[in-house]
Amino acid sequence: MKNIFDLTKEELAARIIALGGKKFNAAQVFNWLYKNRVETFSAMSNLSRNLRPKLEEEFELPFFNIVRKAESRNEDAVKYLFELADGKKIESVLMLQPYGNTLCVSTQVGCAYGCFMCATGKMGLIRNLLPGEMTGQLLAIEKDKGVKVKNIVFMGMGEPLANYDNLKKAIELFSDSDGIGVNQRRITVSTCGILPGIKKLIEDKLRVKLSISLHSTFDSVRDKLVPVNKKYNLAHLFETLREYCTSTMFQITIEYVLIEGINDGIGEVDNLITLIRKYNLGVKVKNIVFMGMGEPLANYDNLKKAIELFSDSDGIGVNQRRITVSTCGILPGIKKLIEDKLRVKLSISLHSTFDSVRDKLVPVNKKYNLAHLFETLREYCTSTMFQITIEYVLIEGINDGIGEVDNLITLIRKYNLDVKVNIIPVNPVNKLMFSKEEIINLWQKKLENARITSTVRIERGADILAACGQLAGEG
Repeated sequence: MKNIFDLTKEELAARIIALGGKKFNAAQVFNWLYKNRVETFSAMSNLSRNLRPKLEEEFELPFFNIVRKAESRNEDAVKYLFELADGKKIESVLMLQPYGNTLCVSTQVGCAYGCFMCATGKMGLIRNLLPGEMTGQLLAIEKDKGVKVKNIVFMGMGEPLANYDNLKKAIELFSDSDGIGVNQRRITVSTCGILPGIKKLIEDKLRVKLSISLHSTFDSVRDKLVPVNKKYNLAHLFETLREYCTSTMFQITIEYVLIEGINDGIGEVDNLITLIRKYNLGVKVKNIVFMGMGEPLANYDNLKKAIELFSDSDGIGVNQRRITVSTCGILPGIKKLIEDKLRVKLSISLHSTFDSVRDKLVPVNKKYNLAHLFETLREYCTSTMFQITIEYVLIEGINDGIGEVDNLITLIRKYNLDVKVNIIPVNPVNKLMFSKEEIINLWQKKLENARITSTVRIERGADILAACGQLAGEG
């Protein structure tokens, strides 16, 4: 019997027609399998009574066996150990993110390429995974956690492009609108540099993103860290990356594990910059954020000159709309940005909507209080028509109460502001702790209900050996 999860919709349609069914039945079956998640053909009530028993005789509906799972301390990453039908084991990682959950999918049992920093490579290649064994990871995890996966990264066990045909089918299954329905632009394929596979992605016009495990820009070093470099050297790799960029117009992600004394020298980064420029990969600085040391608006005249230098079309050429100035609330500086008609974006370190709290967290509030701040933000929004980012470090027991988020929503509505709220983790220091996940989720839910965009920035997975290169089928 054939595993039905290994078939694309077109392949399934051909098999169903051979059984006496209709082409449209394939879309119906896909809906039952991937949207309704039924586990028997008899439950597919809109199929004819004659077709259902034929499907039962023709296909099997296997489901993954979860052997073990491990959750990170922050409960934002879960590593799964699965046992396949032949007893082989693979791992997957679910990363729980407020802006959309991501699943790290394995494509092989083991890996043949033996990269220096990767645990999977030490296993050697045992076998390729079939398409249904890739999509099965998502189906099992979504069922177990009761969540929806929004992004797919083929960064688990194995080299995806060494299992290209099955990878291609899995991408089609993940992205089929009658099935799982993940947009191909939300799918990333990670590779150590299998050039024929990258070229196939171009030829097959798959609209996925590409991530390259580079780790060195010198062949002599990369030969040792990423042995496939002996076959496909850096010159050929970067030439192929240029083809990919030109064809897809997508930005490529370059992955670099910095190892002390091996690939972390200044010569490495200088050479990386040289190669990126030489091959015109489009991996350039597109956004400038004045969020480093110092208060930008307290150094206004020099800030203004720097903005002009960054945005000069004969110079660096960063569009002013891609430049963000972060401030704790220096109102004269914000007004100068308006007067000088600088078309930059604005980010406000708010941290509280009560003057009594913000006076302690952001002392400049004693000079420019919240009423004056929000009035000036309204002027900025009206003048520039830009969305403002509100930065909020949520500190447990200090500024994370429900009254804070309710008051924030009230102020945004009162002053008619177009904003995005960015929630930032605080490192444990002086007994200050980042708010608990349920509080963050409640904040986001309230902001969502108020139709206010919010984001959260959190690290995930390293404490359970679930970060890149740590998967080895051991649970």
